[in-house]
Amino acid sequence: MRYAHLVSRDLYGNTHIQSYGPFYIDSPLTPDLLTMPVADGRTLAQAETPPRELLKDYTGIFESACTLVGASRKMASQMGSQSTLADVQRFYATWDNNALRLTWEGANWQGDGDLFLYFDSTAGGSNRAFTPYPVQQTRSYLPLIVGGMAGATLTQDGGESGGSGRVVVEPGAITLPFAADTVLWIEDAQQVQLLTWSTISDTWVLDDTFPARYVWDDISTQRTNAYLPFDVLRVNNAAPLNVIALASEENALHLWGTMPAGNPLNSPRAVNPALADRFATSLFALQRYYTWDTLNAGACPSDNKRDTTDMHVELDALPRSMIYSFLGDDLFYMQDELFGAQDIDSDRVQFAQQEYRPVPLGASITYTITYRNDSSTTSPNARLQLITWPPLRLPDGERINDPELGPFDQQFIALGDLAPGAGGTVTVRAILDASDDDGIIPKASLTSYCWTTLLLHRSRRYHLNGTGPTI
Repeated sequence: MRYAHLVSRDLYGNTHIQSYGPFYIDSPLTPDLLTMPVADGRTLAQAETPPRELLKDYTGIFESACTLVGASRKMASQMGSQSTLADVQRFYATWDNNALRLTWEGANWQGDGDLFLYFDSTAGGSNRAFTPYPVQQTRSYLPLIVGGMAGATLTQDGGESGGSGRVVVEPGAITLPFAADTVLWIEDAQQVQLLTWSTISDTWVLDDTFPARYVWDDISTQRTNAYLPFDVLRVNNAAPLNVIALASEENALHLWGTMPAGNPLNSPRAVNPALADRFATSLFALQRYYTWDTLNAGACPSDNKRDTTDMHVELDALPRSMIYSFLGDDLFYMQDELFGAQDIDSDRVQFAQQEYRPVPLGASITYTITYRNDSSTTSPNARLQLITWPPLRLPDGERINDPELGPFDQQFIALGDLAPGAGGTVTVRAILDASDDDGIIPKASLTSYCWTTLLLHRSRRYHLNGTGPTI
């Protein structure tokens, strides 16, 4: 905070002082300017806690390079130009000495759905997404449910099915990437509820003391803002905090967006409507989230967390082979099978593609990767990371032996700084090694992280949101 003083002196030595201010200087680093003191007639000595007002109209924080932590063009690429979701979805995060400030830009929650902000700051919590929707959904499954990545808890229902496998899906069939202890549910700026997880009753409990004024929106910019004091979140600003934001339809927990992006979605707005309807009750696990080691001063919230790249990638193989992508082909309903079982029948993963002749052991494969930066900003130091498991080997890569992922080959391809619209093509050599045809991954569920984070595994002809260095 600064003041400016203009001192003028006339010929007779008379001095006149004019003061202007205060002027607030908001640097890119925390603490950001989120509130300011309110003059209410009391001195600082008289007010134990000087009153402050929220700077709801101050937009300087959105111009900082440190507050934009995520962007998704998924809906913008799929919805028509007349849709309220036709704009890029963006997510901002920052804090001052007393509170966290989060902003979702690009949606109007009066008609576009509900927003859920999850926080993990203490031990314990829920690893299932909270669902306020009363209708319990059902679906038929095989009698034996093999627990894997999703870790589902399903209840058998004899009923008319005679115990033949009809199950009742528990509310909250989406697994969070951490154990959340607080969730802020925003139906719109006028309907906001803060809930905390009770380790005694193992349920979400409404906190009716949360001030509604701490959430507000700006229809002109489609920004929904949340001001969350550290004491409300039970956060020690010197301790770590995990955050994930989920955008859902209004009447069911059908996700059309997350921040950070790169998580599986199940809303017909975001995925193949036929698959979304057919597998509406399938369980799946979210993988990616934000984590800050501390919420102290002098930090840039977006450091190593910015997730705003829009990289378009295509992958082709010669000889022709079956190519599929967990996110690009909307395979949320097969997460458990793809990442939990290693003896899955290949017929289950053809996804209506034409059949190709098997590639024999000892044969060479050439992969052609085409890439293009479709974002409006330069993507610095872009690179492709390729990982293969036996018997598929990368002769130009390196062999790594990991106790949980087993032996695998890894190859990096540097692409350099990619300006908007820039792209190119690279080829990669691979071989099916006949002497190494027993590929076993000790902890297969970890490959889900690779598929949702590593660039190549999210390839095929579709738009994707690339990743920052670490999230």
